[in-house]
Amino acid sequence: MLTCKDVAHRADALIDGELTGWDLLKLQMHLALCGACRRFVDQMRVTRDISRTVLALPPEDLKGTEAGRIDSLLSRLHDQKQHGGS
Repeated sequence: MLTCKDVAHRADALIDGELTGWDLLKLQMHLALCGACRRFVDQMRVTRDISRTVLALPPEDLKGTEAGRIDSLLSRLHDQKQHGGS
């Protein structure tokens, strides 16, 4: 059985669809039993999705600066946290 630390190290591979076979099954089994790890993986998915969305926006929508992109990303993450999930 995987530990929570193992899940944390492999969560990005899970989210990116890179795990298969026995590795995927072991991780899914752990997630079925561990609510903390499920929440961790869910939050990683939300963070990835919001990051991709914000970074894909045209610069004119974000004041044209890297700081504007970061501000938008942080604002969306904060809003997501306030509304309790995805």
